Amino acid sequence: MTSMLMELYDALMSAGASETKAKAAAAVVPHGKDLCTKKDLLCTKQDLEKGLTEVRADMKVLKFAVFSMYPFILALVIKIFFLT
Repeated sequence: MTSMLMELYDALMSAGASETKAKAAAAVVPHGKDLCTKKDLLCTKQDLEKGLTEVRADMKVLKFAVFSMYPFILALVIKIFFLT
């Protein structure tokens, strides 16, 4: 355990927690090296925004493809049901 976790363990023990519970509580507290920094969050945000931009561009292409098929489908329906 690091010194900060030992301090937490000691504080829990002095507060009356059992040894097992104090160890378990100190073990689940994240270490400083496991936490993300503001820079990490900004990089993640930029990556998400870039991905969202790509998804929006792909959606525009898909919408165009789907909506451009409507006249052909309508023409087929008219031919099948009304012109035969």
